[in-house]
This record gives sequence, structure tokens and C-alpha cells, in this order.
Amino acid sequence: MTPDEFRLWLNAQVKQIGNQTQAAAQWEISKQYLGELLKGTREPGEAILNTLGLKKIVLYERKES
Repeated sequence: MTPDEFRLWLNAQVKQIGNQTQAAAQWEISKQYLGELLKGTREPGEAILNTLGLKKIVLYERKES
């Protein structure tokens, strides 16, 4: 999923849990970090990705000249 899709998915997970405070507590992260993830000002680290059952994949494409 793209970063935008991740944020939408994460927001849906938060709503399913209840709210950001409850989600942060369940995932054992700070509310500030969760807020930054939802705003897209911070990328998710390995620990939260593992908690969410996700992994980061980086792709590189050749530029067209």
C-alpha cells in the first residue's frame, strides 16, 4: 500500500479500536507518535509495523529519459 493508503488503513484501525488514545495504548506507542503517523509527518518504524502485521517494502524504478 502507498503511504496515503497506509494512513487511511491506520485511521480505520484506530476507529475500529475506538479512538487514538485507546489505539496507542493497545499498540504500546505514544499518542504523539500515532498522531504523527496519521498525519504522515513520520514514517512507521519496524516495531509498530510488526505490531500491525505489516512490513516495509522499498521499490526502485528506472527513470525514463
